[in-house]
Amino acid sequence: MQITLTYQSSRADAMRQYLRLWTSTLWRFHLMFVISTMVVVWFVSDLWVKGHDRLLVAAVAGLLFLLFLLAFPMLVFRPEVRTLEADAQGLRTRIGAQGGSLAWRDVQAVEERPEGVNIVNRNLHAFLVPRSAIGDDAQVKRFVEALQAWQRAAA
Repeated sequence: MQITLTYQSSRADAMRQYLRLWTSTLWRFHLMFVISTMVVVWFVSDLWVKGHDRLLVAAVAGLLFLLFLLAFPMLVFRPEVRTLEADAQGLRTRIGAQGGSLAWRDVQAVEERPEGVNIVNRNLHAFLVPRSAIGDDAQVKRFVEALQAWQRAAA
């Protein structure tokens, strides 16, 4: 059996998913990156800044890097129409002329959400499939069950 969906995600969908991931996991990595950035800038700024201004320069650099980390997903988001094919072997997706595939062993989770279904890759990238692309509640339930069964079988 193969399931094929054609849909379009919005930046709002992507932002909701990103904020959910950020509050559960990503904030730890971002904190580590921001602190690392501040430490590096602290030491490097000694070449051109003296005194307590080094702390200010390091803090500003850390804040700017955090803002970049938060904005990056929105900068690389592609709102084009997508095609998603799912079967027992995995997922295949196409956005315009670009395509890719993902084996079920590389899928971390298939989650039903009020706005749709999120298929989360182990590297925390996600397919955000809106409910409108799947159908009514019964079709969403069957879709999620099929994907979760394929994922479990591959584990």
